[in-house]
Amino acid sequence: MLLELIVATEASVLSASWIRRSRMRRRQILMGGSTPEINLPFLDRYLRQQTTNPTRLQTFAAQKLAAVCRHAVHTQAFELLVLKLIQSASRRFRRESEISKVEVIL
Repeated sequence: MLLELIVATEASVLSASWIRRSRMRRRQILMGGSTPEINLPFLDRYLRQQTTNPTRLQTFAAQKLAAVCRHAVHTQAFELLVLKLIQSASRRFRRESEISKVEVIL
């Protein structure tokens, strides 16, 4: 019984800390702060090899475009756009998967 109580307490503390970190991160994003970058070592290495020797203009354009995209992604409009795309794809899939009924009159 005591062990179950300890496990339950630990789980609630961990979930509370995760929720708090999530709120703090969301608040930081909404206040215009940047979030820490997520590194994907294998993908980063591959893309770095594929984009060797960029010009200064290309690097500048990539940085500015990425900043605009990051800013756009953290808006409710982007979330609603993604929702709309999911809904339309779901409707299209449902329409295509329906079997059309053929009536035969004898």
